[in-house]
Amino acid sequence: MKKILSLTLTILLIILSVFCMGVSAQVTNNQSGIVDDSITSNEAVIYFEVPDNWTDYSNIYCFIWEYNGDLLAYWQTKKTVCTETDTPGLYAFDITNVGELKDDTMYCVIFSTDTQQQTYDCLMDKNCFGDTLYTDGTNYISPQGSKNILMAYWKNQDSSIYGPILQITSIGDIIGTAIAPDKTAESLLVNFIEKNLYSAVEYTAKTEEEIISNLAT
Repeated sequence: MKKILSLTLTILLIILSVFCMGVSAQVTNNQSGIVDDSITSNEAVIYFEVPDNWTDYSNIYCFIWEYNGDLLAYWQTKKTVCTETDTPGLYAFDITNVGELKDDTMYCVIFSTDTQQQTYDCLMDKNCFGDTLYTDGTNYISPQGSKNILMAYWKNQDSSIYGPILQITSIGDIIGTAIAPDKTAESLLVNFIEKNLYSAVEYTAKTEEEIISNLAT
């Protein structure tokens, strides 16, 4: 245990330097480098580009809830149905259909179909009004290991702040880009070491040092 804690402290120092450089770079570059000037709006509307491999669905839904707080509406109700725009495959959702977003408060959003396809939890607030979520084809098993989820990113936002929530899965994989408001890179690593390190060793056949080093990198 002393060996692991000593190694962990070293890794945390590495994370601090790497994370600071990463945030600096992310301020001027989003996940894809795409800047979409075609949609600019102060209205409480967000957009979603449906991926090509989502087929045979009848409705696209938008599910929004306050991070670590209340739901704005239940999963896939009439209030959460999105409207297709004049652009094929581009759907709009008026958030006032389900309520209003508070100032200086982070929310999560998921787009889904009635055929059990969905995006991964994505962070947003009022700064994302008028912006578009798109997918890049990255597909993961959810941190709980229950089903596949598709990463989605905002076209005009810093993906380290607004984007798929960064998590470490139970087997030591990192998914997402945006650290949640109540988390830090250090707390995510420490929580993984305390709760999942030994099970990850059994599953991956890697050593504790290899897993921790890979996560820090």
